[in-house]
Amino acid sequence: GGFDISPDDRLIAWAEDVTGGERFRIRVRRLDTGEVLPLEIPECGGAPLFANDGRHLLYVRPTALGRPSQGRAPRLGTDLAADVVLHE
Repeated sequence: GGFDISPDDRLIAWAEDVTGGERFRIRVRRLDTGEVLPLEIPECGGAPLFANDGRHLLYVRPTALGRPSQGRAPRLGTDLAADVVLHE
């Protein structure tokens, strides 16, 4: 996948493909302690991107065929069911 570092240089988000099927999951780690946060966004496309506020993580949700479908932006620390669809 890819990765991004938050604007305040405190977090790194990366997309990993653990099956080889081009279906990524996004994880986030604190750079000062190395702690991996409990946030895990499954079934994503490509690379995550931090918003300028450093509190939202932008990502793309693909269709069943793997085509980009939705641009989303969950707020870190909240339930993924409440993430915002920015573009569809």
